[in-house]
Amino acid sequence: MAYEGELTAELLIQGIADLTGWDLTLAEPVISGKGGMSVCLSSKSALFAGPPDPQKDEFHMYSWEQLAETILDSIQKTLQMGFTGEGGSPDALDIWYYMEGEQPLNLPELGLSWPLDQPYQWESVNRQ
Repeated sequence: MAYEGELTAELLIQGIADLTGWDLTLAEPVISGKGGMSVCLSSKSALFAGPPDPQKDEFHMYSWEQLAETILDSIQKTLQMGFTGEGGSPDALDIWYYMEGEQPLNLPELGLSWPLDQPYQWESVNRQ
């Protein structure tokens, strides 16, 4: 992805949105600190609203759960690769997701949620 100026988390997330056609609007700027990065997607984003219609063929998602996993994993891996220094381990950069109002990430339509006190891993999802 070509860009000018300083590389930011917001710029990388917008790059994913531009490439895929998914709405990845953020509710708040990404918070970066010693422990990693925290991301709050808008309630209008594809994570909550579903895929665009029509979808781009190369990024077609067949279920809302597939879309959610792909969005969360894509943002996580993109930020890890973009902000890990040379020689560092990308997996060591923790990514947290939360909802507006500093609430735990919750996708009630899918019965999925993640706690605030643990970095994101799709495998750590709570299924209701």
